[in-house]
Amino acid sequence: MPRKYKRKTDRVSTPLEELERAVKEVQQGKTICQVGKEMKICRMTITRYMDKKKIGEVTKPGYERTAVAKRVFNENMEKELADHIKTLAAMFHGIDVMKCCELAFEFAQRNSIAMPASWTRDEKAGPETKKQVRSRPDWFNAFKARYHLACRVPEATSLGRATAFNKHNVGEFFDNLSKVMDRPKSIMPRKYKRKTDRVSTPLEELERAVKEVQQGKTICQVGKEMKICRMTITRYMDKKKIGEVTKPGYERTAVAKRVFNENMEKELADHIKTLAAMFHGIDVMKCCELAFEFAQRNSIAMPASWTRDEKAGPETKKQVRSRPDWFNAFKARYHLACRVPEATSLGRATAFNKHNVGEFFDNLSKVMDRYSFPPHMMYNMDETGVTTVQTPKQVVTEKGKKQVGSVTSAERGELVTVACAVNATGNAVPPMFIFPCVRFKDSLLNGSPAGSIGHCTKSGWMNEDAFLIFLKHFIRHTNCSTDHPVLLILDNHESHISLKSVTIAKENGVIMLTLPPHTSHRLQPLDKTVYGPLKTYYNRAMDGWMRSHGRTVSIYEVSELVKQAFLSAMSPTNITSGFRATGIYPFNRDIFPEEDYAPSMVTDRANPEDEPSATADLPGEEPSTSAAAHLPGPSHEPTHVTADPDPGEPPATLTNPEHLSSDKSGSSAHLGYVSPEVILPLPKATERKKKCVRKKVKTRIVTDTPEKMELEKAHKDKEDKKAEQEKKKNEREKKSALKAANQTKTKKKTVVYISSEESSTTNDEAEDGLEKTHSREKERAEKKKRSGNKKGALKGSKPTKPKKKVLSSSSEESDFPIPLSDATHYESSDVQSDDDDGDKDLSAGDFVIAKFAGKKSKSYHYVGLVENVEGDEISAKFLKQSCKRSVDGKPIFTFRENDEGVIPRGDVLKKLPTPQKLGGTARREYKFTFPCSIDKWDVQ
Repeated sequence: MPRKYKRKTDRVSTPLEELERAVKEVQQGKTICQVGKEMKICRMTITRYMDKKKIGEVTKPGYERTAVAKRVFNENMEKELADHIKTLAAMFHGIDVMKCCELAFEFAQRNSIAMPASWTRDEKAGPETKKQVRSRPDWFNAFKARYHLACRVPEATSLGRATAFNKHNVGEFFDNLSKVMDRPKSIMPRKYKRKTDRVSTPLEELERAVKEVQQGKTICQVGKEMKICRMTITRYMDKKKIGEVTKPGYERTAVAKRVFNENMEKELADHIKTLAAMFHGIDVMKCCELAFEFAQRNSIAMPASWTRDEKAGPETKKQVRSRPDWFNAFKARYHLACRVPEATSLGRATAFNKHNVGEFFDNLSKVMDRYSFPPHMMYNMDETGVTTVQTPKQVVTEKGKKQVGSVTSAERGELVTVACAVNATGNAVPPMFIFPCVRFKDSLLNGSPAGSIGHCTKSGWMNEDAFLIFLKHFIRHTNCSTDHPVLLILDNHESHISLKSVTIAKENGVIMLTLPPHTSHRLQPLDKTVYGPLKTYYNRAMDGWMRSHGRTVSIYEVSELVKQAFLSAMSPTNITSGFRATGIYPFNRDIFPEEDYAPSMVTDRANPEDEPSATADLPGEEPSTSAAAHLPGPSHEPTHVTADPDPGEPPATLTNPEHLSSDKSGSSAHLGYVSPEVILPLPKATERKKKCVRKKVKTRIVTDTPEKMELEKAHKDKEDKKAEQEKKKNEREKKSALKAANQTKTKKKTVVYISSEESSTTNDEAEDGLEKTHSREKERAEKKKRSGNKKGALKGSKPTKPKKKVLSSSSEESDFPIPLSDATHYESSDVQSDDDDGDKDLSAGDFVIAKFAGKKSKSYHYVGLVENVEGDEISAKFLKQSCKRSVDGKPIFTFRENDEGVIPRGDVLKKLPTPQKLGGTARREYKFTFPCSIDKWDVQ
């Protein structure tokens, strides 16, 4: 439909003044028919006007009063409804067209107003009369035109921004701001309105004027009689001498002043359209630069402004003043438009080509021939992401408003993945939700579609474990088996084609067919026709939820909102149309026309087998002297073509634009012509460098035995590589352990890291060295115990803490139970005897403070957990103090990794009470404090 309707009749075109004069003549005694014939007015027009005059004052001609009588709402009610819609839009809570029609229906229903039957049937406002049902202009279009409304896409505005911009905050800002400069901007009208009636004389009148001039009258006489300017008649007669005139105006003059002729302009327009079809379109500036270079390379006369600016601009002096430039006229002549393109990755643009699509349909036909799947056993599976921040859609607001906003939940949201599966008959499997959290809670699925399941990952994306859960869910709902297999079409994501998933699928009769990479936007039914409506309905549901609750949306409300969208978007019509549009069912491998493959032409290369081999000129034959062989390649320099192949003569440049044509081949018939394709060549991908990258994937039937064996081999290689890395890591740890064993004399505390797997492979020399070190430390401890001189022990210069060999890997925890208390009330005195605490009975599970002698009569204090008491020896696991403190200022302790040792009983200084866990998070479960003061001990 044209955007601006053009009248096809002259109905309702009689001015009110003539109708008033006609009524007066009827009142003076003439009949309506006589007055109509005299004034050339339809008699029914006069009759209807007289009837309207009896009812009241008539302000304009037409059927307005008849239309007003048939409206559902009166003028006051419609004005109130329009004001309410404008208020909602001003508050950034505008409603869309569908919601507006539903509001009008409920407004009429709640007020018991008679309405058409279609309103009651559809539960929304629609056509008001039978005539509107046929012609399709409904109530909303007429209502929108009457009350100056428009449909606009609002700008997404977070709830915080919408509420923070209030009078109080703005007032504070302007109180601090002393002077504000406002510069009103003059806005050019979008649609130019004529101010004169020039070029409005019809061709029929001009033809009649020319005939009268030919019969003997002068041009001035004919112009006065027919009220036509004499110069208009003169110009028309001059144009008639040149050729046939199809429409009035200065078209031929404008054509004569154009820079390019018709063929060159058409070739330029076709090249621009080809670039756009290949997803490499150019903007307005680049188009003007291309036109300038096109004229320059072909030596065409152009305006001085083109040369000055080095781009196409105004063509005439008049255009310099009025500012409509060459591009606007060129765009109107060749049906071009400026559009904001949809961002498409290079991978998607080039991967959707005939070869990849053909391979997919070959595999599809293979499984269809092998299993003869009925449509209800052909499924498509894919994931989509929904966030807690909606994307605003069009809302109804007042015309001419500069900025339109819409409140969103937040500026950034959390993503929840929804995995769906549908079949070719229009049925859907209950979805699976993947939430971005660590622990799954049943409350996350409150209000979800019936039969839905949930899972949690750290990122909220699909992974191998999550897909395995979905696959079992899919098998349970489809009742598939090896006797009744189903076809599952899905993309090539690595989470979908793991060995575990393929094994389970094959055991349960699920035939998995993958799509070619980067082609899901064309070949996936869910992406084609289902997920678009799902996002639309989801955004609409979130708008309604925010309007009702007035707070932001979290992941706990996503399931309920998805349910509202799921029931509307997963309709049989949408699903079946997706399978049909992709050519999967009904099977149609020629569903995509040739122009759909245009973006992939970038990677097209000639087949080396088809290229003719280059041969040298045979002896006795003269070399070719065709001009085509001497044409230069693409360059940014002016093109010169030689008429003689002799390189000694200077080149002759063709500068006559009349002989130029749109021949792209550069043949000898049109020497010197440079086409737009030479100036701005079509994009072509260079040959890719060979790199060691991961294996390229393609469409395949992954449940087939060869593909499954390939997956098993890849899985085995991956495991072997992982084991090799683990082995190297263990060797590095072994070396570091041996190095630590040899440095026991220089360290304050010696820790030996030896895993259980390495203990059997340790060489005899290393074991002997460890045993000797351990025996020396044990003898030193017994000597100190016999001496009983604790002060002398504190003054020792050598470390007195021997370490025992720990046969556990670095990642294992101690099997000994650690006694922790969540709420232990213990009051300690700062003046307690160290000796008393050290002499107390100790048992496994007690926490103590132990001392270790250092160099230069310095001792160190550590907190340890008693694991075993054997006579005068105590085995303990030691803790380290964190640099941070708790809320009440107490030090925080955590266990050291594999820090165990044997200490004499005499080195125990104090027995500590049971510690308290910090708690709150999983990480804080392993941090705790002691309910007593230990600051004076200077614990390490």
